Amino acid sequence: MLSLIENNYVEPVDETRLLYGAVDGMVRTLDPHSTFMDPRSYAALKQETEGEYGGVGLELAIRGDEVVVVAPIDDTPASRAGFQPGIG
Repeated sequence: MLSLIENNYVEPVDETRLLYGAVDGMVRTLDPHSTFMDPRSYAALKQETEGEYGGVGLELAIRGDEVVVVAPIDDTPASRAGFQPGIG
């Protein structure tokens, strides 16, 4: 199919752009959360998301209408503050 397009399209085509477009279309049909990232976009995302992220250190869950502590994570501000499982 690629050679058919390359040989018969009215203007010259960028093979890489066509391939990335085809893969992007296939991935988008999987589910609403999947996307294809070309190498440049992936490198930019990776650079933006590298590093450490902080928080209070709690694993939370919803029980009924309340948010409750499932567990504090060891050696975090939440564990040092004495958070206990089941506290809403």
